[in-house]
Amino acid sequence: MDNTDLVEEGIRILRLPSSKPSAVPSGVEKLQEFCCLAAKCGFRWAWSDTCCINKKDYAETSESINYMFLWYHGSDLTIVYLDDVEDVEDGRFSVMDEEDGNCWFEDAEMRKPLPPSDPSALQSSSGTYAYTFLTEPYLSLHNRLRDRTSPQLRSMQPDTQVEGPYLDAHLNDNFPNVEDCKIKGKYRKLPVWVTRGWTLQDMIASKRLRFYSKNWTLLEEFIDSDTDEAEKMISISSFRHRARLVDHRASAIWCNALVNTTGVPARDLTKFEPGAKNVRARLQWAARRRTEKVEDMAYCLLGIFDVTLPVMYGEGPRAFFRLQEELLKHTGDTSLFDWCGRSSSVNSFLAYSPECFIEHNLSSPSFDDPTDSTFSTTRNLFSAIFGTVWTGFKGAVSQIKHIMKSTPPSHCLVNGELTLSLFEHQVRRCERLKSSIPGDPYYHYKLKVDGLTPTTVTLASQASSLMDRPTQYYLCRVWDRHTRNVFQIFLELIEYLLKDSWKGIFRSNDREVVVDDEAVDPESKLREEMQMKRMQVLEFFKYPFPVFLICVEDGRRVRVSTVNRVIADYAKFDFTMPVVTRLFR
Repeated sequence: MDNTDLVEEGIRILRLPSSKPSAVPSGVEKLQEFCCLAAKCGFRWAWSDTCCINKKDYAETSESINYMFLWYHGSDLTIVYLDDVEDVEDGRFSVMDEEDGNCWFEDAEMRKPLPPSDPSALQSSSGTYAYTFLTEPYLSLHNRLRDRTSPQLRSMQPDTQVEGPYLDAHLNDNFPNVEDCKIKGKYRKLPVWVTRGWTLQDMIASKRLRFYSKNWTLLEEFIDSDTDEAEKMISISSFRHRARLVDHRASAIWCNALVNTTGVPARDLTKFEPGAKNVRARLQWAARRRTEKVEDMAYCLLGIFDVTLPVMYGEGPRAFFRLQEELLKHTGDTSLFDWCGRSSSVNSFLAYSPECFIEHNLSSPSFDDPTDSTFSTTRNLFSAIFGTVWTGFKGAVSQIKHIMKSTPPSHCLVNGELTLSLFEHQVRRCERLKSSIPGDPYYHYKLKVDGLTPTTVTLASQASSLMDRPTQYYLCRVWDRHTRNVFQIFLELIEYLLKDSWKGIFRSNDREVVVDDEAVDPESKLREEMQMKRMQVLEFFKYPFPVFLICVEDGRRVRVSTVNRVIADYAKFDFTMPVVTRLFR
């Protein structure tokens, strides 16, 4: 709602007519319900991005977008209205007690002066929009509630609770598993709220989240208020008139529904920490979401990564490039490069949009069990990597040390050119594969690559140069801080094994040591430490890992966009292979 005449001195929201939608700004009835609900929950102030941002003012719009996450995090309650989710079947919910279901202010309390507001919590640059809704005297709400002849708002009715099994079934119908929603643009019964880009930060930034259905019916699991479990779920404000507010994410039923549908882990739903970490996983949360403006797919993620950007509507997909550029300044997490699909027009190594991260992570192989006897000792681990224990790895020590000293993990983006450290595996031969799917529009190639097992890549267009001149192509693995740490651990394991005083610890017939509560066997603790280190090394050398297809032409290196992630395995790791630093456009 951009009508500044209505919001200049604060909207008298309840005085706006809602019976004639054509005579009032769009969404007035929804805002009236929202304000009434906020007052019923015991709040004097309410904020909505629908009309609390003057979108005609560039400075205010830019500030609001960059601070949106903090505003939601600073609020006491976020109300989620699911206008496309029906009520639970009649007879399956119960009306809450008057004390808990309605929490209106007393008349004497309503006539007190409003307390000074905290400008750091919810305030826009002009200071006139963040506190507009509830300046209307609360008495008008009471009068409406008491006078049954006047038009009634649906949110005025007492709140309801639903028995767990019925709420669970209702949410299963409306919040399907994310695995059922893989197809681009097709959502099976998903509420629009789950598919919008901006609502992602609402879900994880807010202190308390409460869901209401199409008819403003509270979708809350029934809990016995006298149990200890209820006390953990209920947050009681210091203000004595405020309602007992349950964060619905604390309910196992709601938590499971949100995790299954959005892909956001349960811990991040309630204890999210913003920052430029776990980049690929967080971009996956937004991969299936949509915004009305292309630029907003980048802007809605600013608070999640705790970065700021100037807002420039009209730049199109370049906004997401600028977000990735900013992330590269704040993190060493190279999972930002682990995507597939269309590349950015600015640099081939960066993604076009969050949708490029939609593919799921690799599943762990079957031998990742720490109790697997195949890798229960350091000797067996080295045998798996080198073939024999005493042949091969002695000469690798000096090369590993040289790599770690001469090539620190780094990446740098300057003027659209990305400098990156990586391992290069040259393609030796390419074979075109026939698809078993009728009408398959993609091109599938099988590559024979130095040091790797035969690897398959899928391209959206035919690559004749890949068939004719395969040696111009490389499969590359990024050299990052994690990889460097694995090499450091690898050196430690070698040094331990080479010391005569430690050999007994790595015998394959070691007996299990029983540890009591009072005395801890040092040898047992060392075994556990070594086992963890073995698994980290094993993950690098023996697990499948993502690689990127690179083409070298006229001395320039560009990344070739693939339809799916390219996954490779080491046939044999060559410790004489150097880490190289390359420039990509």
